[in-house]
Amino acid sequence: MEISILTVPHASHFSLDQSNDAAREVKATKTYYVGFSHRVDHYALEKSLKELETSENLKVAPAYDGLRVSLENKGELIESSYFEPTPIVIKE
Repeated sequence: MEISILTVPHASHFSLDQSNDAAREVKATKTYYVGFSHRVDHYALEKSLKELETSENLKVAPAYDGLRVSLENKGELIESSYFEPTPIVIKE
């Protein structure tokens, strides 16, 4: 299914656009989105969100099973997973 369903405003949660705006506003180091289920193509969403990193340095991505995020060190976020065991360090 297309990711366009994520742009429809909803009474109880942000749309994807609203979530991206909130990430910009708080200057998040990286934002992970959850709760899409099988109705959204994970890879299409990931590709679409990756374009925001290229165009405006906004780091947003869909979360996935097995993702590990460490916030142990001030000023950095470390992510790893069963699929990508080499840690990726993201600095503020």
